[in-house]
Amino acid sequence: MLATARLVKNSAALSRSVLFMAPTAEECGLLGSKFYAADPLPVDGKKLHPIAAFAFDVGNVWGKTEDIAVLGYGKSSLDPILQEAAASRGLRIIPDQQPKMGLFYRSDHWSFVRSGIPGCWFFFGQDFIGKPGTYYEEVVGRYIKTEYHKPADTYKSHWSMEGLLSQVEYTLAVVKLLGTRVDFYPKILTGTSVMAEIPSVDKSWTRRSRKLKTVGFGLRCFDCKIQGCVCFL
Repeated sequence: MLATARLVKNSAALSRSVLFMAPTAEECGLLGSKFYAADPLPVDGKKLHPIAAFAFDVGNVWGKTEDIAVLGYGKSSLDPILQEAAASRGLRIIPDQQPKMGLFYRSDHWSFVRSGIPGCWFFFGQDFIGKPGTYYEEVVGRYIKTEYHKPADTYKSHWSMEGLLSQVEYTLAVVKLLGTRVDFYPKILTGTSVMAEIPSVDKSWTRRSRKLKTVGFGLRCFDCKIQGCVCFL
C-alpha cells in the first residue's frame, strides 16, 4: 500500500486528493472503515467528502492475467472510468467469479457503498498468461481450501509479483482518471439497491454443531463451506 501511495505521489499532478487507509477490524464486521465512512476525518482542517472508495484486498501472487475482476462493476457510474483504465493497461474486466461468496460485501469499500459512495474491490482475473485454463481453479482453489484464514497463509518464496503489480498499475490508472476529471462525480446507479442484493443465508446451517453468530452485516462463508473457515463466525 505504501509503495502504491509513493507511486501516486510521484505521478502526474492530480487535482483531487487521494487517501490511503488501512482500517482495523475488517474481520470483525468492517468496523474501522464503517467508523471512517460515517465521519471522514478532516485533513489539514478540511472536511473530506469521498467520491469513491476502492478496496485492495487479496493480491494476485500466482502470475499475470489478461483480465481483472472488478467487484462492483455495473453498480455505479464509475464503469466508463473502470473500462478506460482497463483498456489503457491491456486488460479486460470480468465480473465476480464467486458471486455466492458475497465478496463485494466483505471488504472495506462496502462501508462506503452502504453510505452512498460508489466503490469497488479490484480483485484479480482468471485468464493467467501462459498457463492452462485450469490454472485458476488449481491455485486459487488450493489457496482457499488449504491456506485462507489458516496458519499456512504465509509468504511463499515461489510467489510471482507480476499479477500483483498489474493490480497496482490498474489502480493507479483509475486514480489518475478520477484525479484529473474534476467535473466527474460518480454515483450509484439509479434503481440499484445494493442492500437488497446481499445474498440470503440459510439460518439453519451450522458448523461443528455451533449456531451461527450474528455479525454486523449478516454474511457467512456460505459458498465454500470449508471446514475451519471463520470468515464471519
